[in-house]
Amino acid sequence: KDQNKQLALVNTSLNQFAYMASHDLQEPIRKIQQFSHFLGEDLGDVMTDDGQYYLNVINNSSKRMNTLIQDLLKFSRAAKNELNLTDVNLSSLMNEVCNELELRIEETNARVIVAELPTVKADSSLTRQLFTNLISNSLKYHDETRNPVITIAALHIKDNLAITITDNGIGFEQELASKAFEPFSRLHTDKAYEGNGIGLSICATVCEKHNWKLTASSQPGEGSQFTITMANTGGE
Repeated sequence: KDQNKQLALVNTSLNQFAYMASHDLQEPIRKIQQFSHFLGEDLGDVMTDDGQYYLNVINNSSKRMNTLIQDLLKFSRAAKNELNLTDVNLSSLMNEVCNELELRIEETNARVIVAELPTVKADSSLTRQLFTNLISNSLKYHDETRNPVITIAALHIKDNLAITITDNGIGFEQELASKAFEPFSRLHTDKAYEGNGIGLSICATVCEKHNWKLTASSQPGEGSQFTITMANTGGE
């Protein structure tokens, strides 16, 4: 019990540190981006090719840093926030998530099929982030040779409710499934896929806080399926 209490205190301190560090880093990054923009505007006509190259490197690096900071903040909030449990209609929530991702869905010519989903007892904000990240992940890692199809469905595994998110994307090796939920872990190192490997770790954190279980099954070239197994949802 003492070790668990000590571990909980350490985790809380780490989350607070990550939040504070990420928050304090935002201002200098904003200044780097702002003054780089000023340099490009004021000296663009007289800047050498090398100078333009260096400025582009600064701009691109600051954008990546800003993305990393925002992802760290999201991860910290997901781990730190106390649950505010309410009745969450997953069908309605999923429609809202798809509306928010409408532009990305259109850009990839994706089809998102949402079956009838139940109402569960959950934190609405964190659950929205969970499904936003999972659907975004499927859109991001779609196969260029076919239009993305993402199916969200509910089923029962033994006595537990489960929600599945299935796609026909590029997939990954099954032995890497557990690694997918680790922070900063990227299963695809191709530069065509942007990101810092935070999205799925946020999903795992949200599920852990709800005492849900998140698993993944996949096969390269065939697609992936993420399963959220919910116990004691208290919903309908």
